[in-house]
Amino acid sequence: MHICIVGTGAAGLMAACLLKEKGYVKKISLIGSPHISTIGVGESTTLNFEELHQKFDDNFSDFVRESDAAVKYGVYYHGWNPGKNWLHHFKTREQTASNGVDHLLYGISLGNKSKDVFIHDIYGTKLFEYANNHKIVYERKEYSQEYPFSWHFDAGKYIKYMKGICERSKKIEIIYDTVVSCEFRYENKIKSISKLKLESDREVVADFYINSSGASGKSGNVFQVEYQLLTDILLTNRALFLPLKYKNKKEQFHPYTIAKTMKNGWRWITPTWSRIGTGYAFSSNHVSDDDVIKEFLEDIDDTSLEPNIVDFTPRVNKETFGSNYCNIGMASGFLEPLDAPGLSIGAGSVEELTIHLNSYQNRNHIVGDLHNPNHEWNYIVNNLNLGSQNVFKFWCAFILNQYKTCHRRDTEFWRDHTSVEYDYYDFLMKNLHNPEVWPDYGASMMFHQTLAARNIQWDTGLDDVPIALSDRDVPTMNHYDFIKDIRDGFRTV
Repeated sequence: MHICIVGTGAAGLMAACLLKEKGYVKKISLIGSPHISTIGVGESTTLNFEELHQKFDDNFSDFVRESDAAVKYGVYYHGWNPGKNWLHHFKTREQTASNGVDHLLYGISLGNKSKDVFIHDIYGTKLFEYANNHKIVYERKEYSQEYPFSWHFDAGKYIKYMKGICERSKKIEIIYDTVVSCEFRYENKIKSISKLKLESDREVVADFYINSSGASGKSGNVFQVEYQLLTDILLTNRALFLPLKYKNKKEQFHPYTIAKTMKNGWRWITPTWSRIGTGYAFSSNHVSDDDVIKEFLEDIDDTSLEPNIVDFTPRVNKETFGSNYCNIGMASGFLEPLDAPGLSIGAGSVEELTIHLNSYQNRNHIVGDLHNPNHEWNYIVNNLNLGSQNVFKFWCAFILNQYKTCHRRDTEFWRDHTSVEYDYYDFLMKNLHNPEVWPDYGASMMFHQTLAARNIQWDTGLDDVPIALSDRDVPTMNHYDFIKDIRDGFRTV
């Protein structure tokens, strides 16, 4: 099978690196436009990122060194709660199972938590302590399920690292050119791509096409992508960003993302080895650029800096998967940076893609007319699109939940969130007690732990208050020393 991937950002490169490992893939044409640059301020990942990356790169220590990676235990929410700040940490079934508790039911039971009890006094106690003291549980093979972590990294350096992997593969041809047109064909109302035409007049004909051209605008007019706007649900639409130099690296090199409330949005702080990535996601409908820049630089305590600024539109692709093509990464949609949904959704899409392509490879063996709308192949595509839509729906509801449950109401931006309506969010809130509603234990704990951390109670249908989960004392070391040891070759991940 010949696969054509358009886009050399993180999503496209991850897809290329994973697919080159598949026996049914004989050739990959990877097209990167010289006219489209990556932002490259920093990336914050979730647990599925490392799981996917290790499927094509077995030396994760090289990733840490080449991508300026640093540990992320979760997102530290500053200023969102009426009480203490809290760490929205990664969770696994093993954390509750070791206490003899069902993970999903424990999440639901958090609705019975007394408002006087701090969330980390019963859940994630040791992890919260370690993170606050910049400690890393370094014996990952033994304790990874109890103390899981992911990564921050420099997006530009990660892309360069991934390109190196692609350049060393005999299956991958990297083409530096720009797609100017996409030729579609229709057979019995089934839409598929027949070929791409490049700026150099070269044509690329493949068996399957992957659009990962990002939010540059190219995907909208070349690949005929249609989006559903989510701007009435997620109000942020613009961001300032810049890299910061360390003033005191050991003090600032914390193993978590900081999400700090601001007057008209929130500021992220993501340490990488060489510098700190930071920015301010805000709503241009509520504040001017000048006022945001002033507030941002005052918060940084350096008014001499000149931040970059970008627009973004919360939206979701109406059709992620097609007959012989799909859209991944920002081409499939974008919400906003809060809690790092971008790479999480992208990594999940790449995983789904491998299932899709494996089925596509065998489509001619499925009984029936391939172009019949009722054919099993089309049923598979429809299910993949439904799954993709559901992922975006959940993340959209989860991000909205962060805003709606924040205690701030001091500006119009924060007050306007109280009147935002989203039917799926309302559905989840009405079913906080119902284990059949939640797609998996991780989704449940994302929602339930956020509410409990903000001392919000709900009808759980359970009588007992949640028990305090016990955590083992385990070997730890300083985060800075841990990463330095990896970079110096004294330790492996």
